[in-house]
Amino acid sequence: MKKLLYLFSTILIVACNSDDNNDVIAPIVTLIGESSITVSQYSTYVDAGATASDDVDGDLTANIETTSDVDTNTIGTYTVTHSVSNALGNVGSASRQVNVGVPTPIDKINVLWQSPPAWDSITAMKVATINPAKLIISISGGINPSPPPSAGPSATQLIQFITYLTTYGYTGELVMHPDVAIGSWLGFWSSHPWDDVHYPDPWKLYIDYYKELNIALHSAGQKQMTELLIETGKGTNMNNPFTTTEALNDLFTSFKTYMNDIGLDPSINKLSATGAAKDRYFPSIADHYYAQMYDMGVDVPALAGINIYSPDRVNVLVTNMIPFINLTRLDKVCYIFTYADTAYPPSVDAPMFGETAAYWNRAHFTEFVKAFKIGLQSQDSNACTGVWWMSRFDLNE
Repeated sequence: MKKLLYLFSTILIVACNSDDNNDVIAPIVTLIGESSITVSQYSTYVDAGATASDDVDGDLTANIETTSDVDTNTIGTYTVTHSVSNALGNVGSASRQVNVGVPTPIDKINVLWQSPPAWDSITAMKVATINPAKLIISISGGINPSPPPSAGPSATQLIQFITYLTTYGYTGELVMHPDVAIGSWLGFWSSHPWDDVHYPDPWKLYIDYYKELNIALHSAGQKQMTELLIETGKGTNMNNPFTTTEALNDLFTSFKTYMNDIGLDPSINKLSATGAAKDRYFPSIADHYYAQMYDMGVDVPALAGINIYSPDRVNVLVTNMIPFINLTRLDKVCYIFTYADTAYPPSVDAPMFGETAAYWNRAHFTEFVKAFKIGLQSQDSNACTGVWWMSRFDLNE
C-alpha cells in the first residue's frame, strides 16, 4: 500500500512540474492612455507608460522595458514599445503610435494689448489669464522715424516683463505685433514723394526694432521673440490696396529680403549666421505673418448691416474669408480677428462683430473661429498655424 501511495505521489509531482514547464502564456501589457496619439512638433513628449501582469508571476509592471524612437523635432510617425518577460522568458508587449505633426491650430490666444504708459505697470498684469500657447506683444500707435517706435517697450521694460512671465511659469512663444498706421506704409507701395521723404521704408524700422529687442533679450538670457506680425493697412476695409494678397506678398518678400540682406551686417544675416547668432535672430519658426481682418461689409455686400450673431452669418463669413488665403505660399499666413479694439464692446468702429448693443459675445466668436479653422483645414491643414482672437477683455477676466 505504501509503495502504491509513493508511486501515486511521485506521479502527481512530476505532473505538476510538467505543467510549469509548459507555461507558454506571455504576460499581458496594457497601455495607459490611447494606443495612438498626436503631438505638436517641437513639443516635449513623455509617454504615459503601461502596466503588466502575468497569470503565474503576478504584477510585472516594475519590470517593463520601454523603447522609443520619438523625435518631436521631425514630423513623422513613431512607435513607443513597452515589453516585459515572465520567469520562463515569455515576452509580452504593447506599442503606442506617436504622430508628430505641425503645431495644432488654436481657437484663440490672450493678448498683451498695452499702450503707453501701461508698460510702466506691467508687473500688475494678471499672468494667470494668459494662454500658455502664445503671447503677442502688441505695439500700438503710430510709427516713430527714429527707432524704437515710441509706442513700444524699451529693452529694459521687455526684459522685466518676460522675467515676470517666466517666474510664473510662462513657456510659450513671444510675438511682436506692430500696429502700423496706414500712412506709414504709403512709401512702400506708392510713389507719394512726401511720404518717401518723411517715412523712407518705414516698415524697416519695426524690423530693426525687433532685432534690437532680441539682442537685448539674448544678452539677458531670456526667451527671444519668434514671430514678427506686421499689420498692413488701417484695418478698416478689406478693399483697400494695403490688404490685398498682392500687397501682402510684396511685404513678405521684402521682409525676407531685408532680414537676409548680406549687405546689412553679416553677424545678423540668416544666410551666414551660425550658432547663437542665427538662433537669436532667426528662430526656426520665425517666418510667420498674418493678414488682419476687420470690416468685411464693404468688400462683401452679404456681410453688410447689423451683425447680429447667427449660424448663417458665420457660414457667410467663413465662405467669403477663406479665399483671401493664398494656399500656394510657403509662409504661414495667419489671420487675426479683432473682437474689440477698445475697452468697450464693439460699436460702429467694428461692424464685423456687431454694432451698438448687438455685438457678439465670447461664445459667438468662438464658434466663428472654430468654423473658420475647419474651413481652412478642409483645404490645407498647413495653410494657417493659428486663428486668433485679440481682445483687451482677456486681461480682465
